Amino acid sequence: MDVAGLSDEHGARYTVAPGARSGVDHLAAAAETADRRQAAYFLRLLSRSRRLADYRIGKYRRAVAAAEANGNVGRAADFRRLLRIEERDRQVVDGLIENLHRRFSFPIPGQVRSLPGKAPLPAPQGRNGVMR
Repeated sequence: MDVAGLSDEHGARYTVAPGARSGVDHLAAAAETADRRQAAYFLRLLSRSRRLADYRIGKYRRAVAAAEANGNVGRAADFRRLLRIEERDRQVVDGLIENLHRRFSFPIPGQVRSLPGKAPLPAPQGRNGVMR
């Protein structure tokens, strides 16, 4: 039986037709391009998540300081708990970003690097310079 050019005979040799190799190369290149685009997309999403986490961490740190200054120990403890959760979330995002950078060691179009140790972005300001 010979289905799609495959033989049932033991020891049969399989060859690739001369034009088929370029088709395989084309598919591999298309897959590589798709992988790069997906990586760039996820890096942008993860970078936004990291900036948001940095903003929240700064906000919680200020809230802890304000609560301690007002002598409200319970409120300070609540904000410290939220701060720890946000810092853990940021570590997870950093790990995902690092994994993408390790997987795609080549430059990715539209790539945004957001690595641990980078200074956080300034907090967004609402009207009249008041934090949201």
